[in-house]
Amino acid sequence: MSDAVLEVQGLQLAIGTVPVVEDLCLTVARGQTLGIVGESGCGKSLTALAILGLLQAPVRRTAGAIRFHGEDLATALPERLRQIRGNRIAMIFQEPATALNPVFTIGRQIAEVLQLHRGMSGHQARIEIETVLAQVQLPDPAAQIDRYPHQLSGGQRQRAMIAMALACQPDVLLADEPTTALDVTVQAEILALLQDVQASTGTAIVLITHDLAVVSGTCDEVAVMYAGRIVEYRPAAELFAHPRHRYTRALIDSSPARTAPGALLPSIPGQVPRPGARPPGCAFAARCAAASERCRRDRPELTHGVACWHPA
Repeated sequence: MSDAVLEVQGLQLAIGTVPVVEDLCLTVARGQTLGIVGESGCGKSLTALAILGLLQAPVRRTAGAIRFHGEDLATALPERLRQIRGNRIAMIFQEPATALNPVFTIGRQIAEVLQLHRGMSGHQARIEIETVLAQVQLPDPAAQIDRYPHQLSGGQRQRAMIAMALACQPDVLLADEPTTALDVTVQAEILALLQDVQASTGTAIVLITHDLAVVSGTCDEVAVMYAGRIVEYRPAAELFAHPRHRYTRALIDSSPARTAPGALLPSIPGQVPRPGARPPGCAFAARCAAASERCRRDRPELTHGVACWHPA
């Protein structure tokens, strides 16, 4: 993609010698939203941490490039990563209650970002914080600056986290389950906020979520992950209209939105194979009714947007 802001090519992550993310490739352009979906443990959050250079032992990158505007962050010096992280690439973490420091006010935590990356004085930062808190529609921004995280509701903490991520107007925003544990109304408000910010700034968004309804309503492209690999990667409208990988179809079919009121919610039989115990062929073969001997023996590569020997 010629206007790509972020490109991940052949990323491999491992715990010791055990691979946890394999041959992962992603591309997101300015003003585009890429959704990454999959069951817990498939490597979604680890991928985001790898992009930011925040992996912690024993997890490590063993191969692959992470290019931001053409610059490979995988080989960048720590000082260069600190210049980019929180400034040009920002992240909304999964749990604002734990990601925000409980002993510092909201204003102080956002001010740290502005002072570090934009060289603002304390007075300048306070003015800018009020502006960004108003941008994320946090009521009475001047009062919220001096409050601590525990004094805010869940939705307000999430808005404060988003304000911190947006403070330096990043080129890429990594949003890891940004609506987790929020009620439906607040979820809709948060997603609308992210779309409004994107429309006004052109920020590229990588949205990591379990919620297929969120993805179908907000994303331009979708990468479906299973057992550390991408099994389907297509435009969102095409993927939801005609899912080709059996795992993607099973995820969509098990969505509550597709289940009649009072009916039993469909589920996918079996479990995701653990790292180190993944089969040589397709990792989904043991849970797939269409699996053949070839599926169990040979691993399919991502071809025309799907990694499956028997695409639907």
